[in-house]
Amino acid sequence: MDKKYIYFPSCNFTRMFPETSKAMKAFLSERGVEVTACCRVSHQKIDEATQKPLIICQTCQMIIAENHPDDLPKSVFIYLDSLEDVSWPDHSGETITVQDCFKALDDEHEMTPIDHIAERAAIRSLLKKMNYNVIELPGEKEELLFDSNMPTPRLAGNGKFAPKAFEALGKHHFSDAPDAPVCEDGPSLAEYGERFTSDVVGYCNNCMKMLYDAMPDGSLTAYHLAELLMGTKG
Repeated sequence: MDKKYIYFPSCNFTRMFPETSKAMKAFLSERGVEVTACCRVSHQKIDEATQKPLIICQTCQMIIAENHPDDLPKSVFIYLDSLEDVSWPDHSGETITVQDCFKALDDEHEMTPIDHIAERAAIRSLLKKMNYNVIELPGEKEELLFDSNMPTPRLAGNGKFAPKAFEALGKHHFSDAPDAPVCEDGPSLAEYGERFTSDVVGYCNNCMKMLYDAMPDGSLTAYHLAELLMGTKG
């Protein structure tokens, strides 16, 4: 029996992108996907025999994966890329740069144990289906670890829901303090932002907050991939 998908919409994503989140939930519901609520509570209600979790948030990945290791969650972007009956918005060859979150480069599954290779491929496939000219930032993996090279506060309480994942995550962050200084070995946000020569697309809530700060002059714009797919950007 095929499992029914159950979508976790992410509290943080919904706060940051309310219209996009609403559109995504409606889109998925129309295709028979069950839409649930906060992963910290709702993950306990997953019926592993009949339901496959879909996630849009990397914290949700960590919490659901650690509590359901025998049936790991699937990125909603992999699911969306598999749909063959959708005409995505056409962006007419516009150029856009992809910014991966360092957690999505975790192919050894230390922090977020899902198929990140498939997720990254699906994200780029979706951008090409929207007729974007996709730009990859040059550099080695260590140079592209965005949101790892910057200090980032973590939401209080999440750690108890996925202690192993958050312990691994802590190895990659310099501080839990919101006002912590940038590590001397890492670039500032402004310095990192100088790498971009086009608008940028991300797919991590934390990365999006930092991308906005990395491009403060308004000459370039950062978009969440879901905004582009749901036609809610701008």
